[in-house]
Amino acid sequence: SVQSWLALYFKDNKVYLETIREAYESWVIFSYFMLLREYLHNREADAIWVGRKGKGCQHMFPFKYFLRPWLLGAEFMDKTLYGVYQYVFLRTFFAVLVLIAEVLHLYGEGEWDNPYRLYVWQMIVVNTSQTWALYCLLLFYHEMKQGLLPLAPLGKFVAVKCVIFLSFWQSVLISVLASNGYLSPTLDYTEEDVSKGLQDFLICIEMGVAAVAFHYTFSWKDFAADGPLLASIVPVLGKSHSRKGVGQAMIDMLPTDVVEDVKEKYEDWQTRFGVSSTSALDRMPAPDISAPYYLGVNIVRGIGFKGMDRSGLSDPYLMLQIGDSKKQLSYAACAKNKKYKTKIILQNLNPEWKEFCEIPLSAEEVMCEDQVVKVSVWDWDRFGSDDQIGEFQVHLSKIRKLSREETALAHTHSLSTKWYTLHGLAEGVEEEEGEGNEEAGGNTEAGEVQMGLAIGLTIDA
Repeated sequence: SVQSWLALYFKDNKVYLETIREAYESWVIFSYFMLLREYLHNREADAIWVGRKGKGCQHMFPFKYFLRPWLLGAEFMDKTLYGVYQYVFLRTFFAVLVLIAEVLHLYGEGEWDNPYRLYVWQMIVVNTSQTWALYCLLLFYHEMKQGLLPLAPLGKFVAVKCVIFLSFWQSVLISVLASNGYLSPTLDYTEEDVSKGLQDFLICIEMGVAAVAFHYTFSWKDFAADGPLLASIVPVLGKSHSRKGVGQAMIDMLPTDVVEDVKEKYEDWQTRFGVSSTSALDRMPAPDISAPYYLGVNIVRGIGFKGMDRSGLSDPYLMLQIGDSKKQLSYAACAKNKKYKTKIILQNLNPEWKEFCEIPLSAEEVMCEDQVVKVSVWDWDRFGSDDQIGEFQVHLSKIRKLSREETALAHTHSLSTKWYTLHGLAEGVEEEEGEGNEEAGGNTEAGEVQMGLAIGLTIDA
């Protein structure tokens, strides 16, 4: 509403103001979609799709005539997510393009019959992208409405749809009326100014109604002690989660979380499917010339992992870190936090990673008797949080230390290996003396990992 008022007042610069507003609207759509997904974060999708998982989700008219059904499960969750993602990308891309085209006098707002201007092509692409995003959002609600009932998503969905999508079609209608001569000039406003300003004037009025609607649909009661959103957030953030101040809340309105989410998913996608920078060297923590030691790790394979999916299989990856932490990080974050994360092996209980890494260590860490190396194996999940298969710990003081001569001759990828037993959460995580076994035992429910560990000196130490 404020932006639309500014566009009315500074009519010569309205294109820039409106473009920024429309780009932000796409982030709003994505944020709403992620709100629904995060609410379902701790809920098992299988419980919502009782008896239906693995079966096809029937598309709505008219898509049902030319799209095959999406399988309920990973395929459904991924495709609805990407359907909303693409609108964020395209809308932001065209927002930048419009700003450039306006400066170069190539935008041509309202010129429907001029294919040499960006306006008509932008409207076609954005309209198609927006329609698909709306459809994916609607399909997600339709299939997940049982699990979303405590959140009362219908009112939220209608409110967001009216503000974002109906305002877009309103602008299209006004533009069509203006191009056919149904709008007349008035006062010091030309016919073009009237057509451009009418949309902003209507939005100033409509946002008052929308504010009332949002007050009820996105109510503070959702975050009350007995509200559905707070009940969903506490298991993730813990009971210590406190309310944020006004300043922090305003900062959270910026789309930085969307950028980070896209970046993290792209990095995980690269590593998962072996695209681009996916070698072990690319995921290795950055070298620290001030650290006199390094932990060399040779990760070979795992056997007998517990099946965590309904199929009886898992999508395992291994996480290695110095110290004990429950936080799951992206690949890029691991490289900055003395952690290492292997690639994900899909549908496999006996994965072969054949990866190696070197993690910088300080002298204090090496000398500390209580410092541990924590190794955990996780089952990657497209929907919700990853499930831990098992873990073990090895004291740094128990790991073999290489002499300067051995360090010069050693290669991390060829370190001698031992077998380490994974322990479930109920069993405890301490590895017996931290020394491993020469051969696989084959008598553990969670599985075993073959890997080599050694502490070496850096070249300049």
